[in-house]
Amino acid sequence: ALLFAANYGKVYGIYCYGLSLGQVYQLTDGGYADHGVVIGENLYFKGMSKRGFDVYRSELHPRQIETPKTAPLVKPDFREMEISIRRGGYGDVVKTLVPSVRVPFVLPTERDLSAWAYGLLFLGGDATDENIYGGFLYRDPDEEDMVFNLLWQSRFITPLDISFFYDYKNSFEYTVSYPAFLSLEYGFSDLTLFLDGRIFDGLARKEFAPGCGIRLRYPYTVLSASFALPFERQAWGSDIHRSAQRMACSLQQFLAGGEFRVLGQAYVDRHNPETPDFSIRGYDAVESRRALVLSTEYVHRLCQLRKGLWNPNVYVEDLYWVIFADYAWTEEGATHYSVGCELRLEAKAGLGFLQLVPKLGIALTESEKLQVFFGISPSIPI
Repeated sequence: ALLFAANYGKVYGIYCYGLSLGQVYQLTDGGYADHGVVIGENLYFKGMSKRGFDVYRSELHPRQIETPKTAPLVKPDFREMEISIRRGGYGDVVKTLVPSVRVPFVLPTERDLSAWAYGLLFLGGDATDENIYGGFLYRDPDEEDMVFNLLWQSRFITPLDISFFYDYKNSFEYTVSYPAFLSLEYGFSDLTLFLDGRIFDGLARKEFAPGCGIRLRYPYTVLSASFALPFERQAWGSDIHRSAQRMACSLQQFLAGGEFRVLGQAYVDRHNPETPDFSIRGYDAVESRRALVLSTEYVHRLCQLRKGLWNPNVYVEDLYWVIFADYAWTEEGATHYSVGCELRLEAKAGLGFLQLVPKLGIALTESEKLQVFFGISPSIPI
């Protein structure tokens, strides 16, 4: 038998051609599968995961199919084509930096959808994706002023990953990360060193936040943690002298066709003139200079949607149901907790550059009140 990959009926997967009978069999159903190998009664193949590609195994259940009839291809005559070949340079790589996506855009500026921004989104990058950027030009409905946000990410100095974010009239942020250790083996798989920085509050405050992140990865379990030490120094141009600590950790366990998650974050920021805040489901933002927040949730797919529009460029993927329990402790000794459920929709816009996660849920709070909440959590894939 001969194994090959094809896209019959919009299903890209692994197929088998029986040389003796001349029949075609489908070996995988849905998803993405390539480079199949049959060993005994099992099929081993390469598939997609959150980290890229991985090797999977499934039981072998071939299903006979009829391949679509297509017209035979005509072999091109390259001698009739005028092909100009010249030596290239880096200038050819950066020619594509002109924005390739320019679309009208509507974006919520508050999680509760109480304020919206209307403007123009544009994206671009060089031919090798070593430098990519995105911008958002919109009108601020509150201040009645034009606002311009710009994001730029560069991997030109590999393995350093550098990103900059400029927020009109308010802040300039940057991140430099270095993968000190990477492994495809299970167990300790990632160690990343990073330096985050911000110039904000009318460009009067300058914050530096060195830190590190680690990850342990297993077939059905992922453990991760990150630590950062934000600080400001008047000798380095900031208006105040400040030191803080931040930590985050997570456990992801694939369970019964879904994912069980435990998320935690803690911070101490006593010298910040602007009291930090956090939020848990069912509550408004809670201000505290020191806090511990824990969240447990089970996420399971409810249905597949996989539909979208080209203009406006919006794509929805899957709809999930979530059950959760949140807990928070503040410096004053106050506690807040809530339990409930929510619907969560995966959505993307701007050719996938902007990831949107609309959420609709209900939470039972500490005061035994039912709170309905709705919001959108936008993010970008860097």
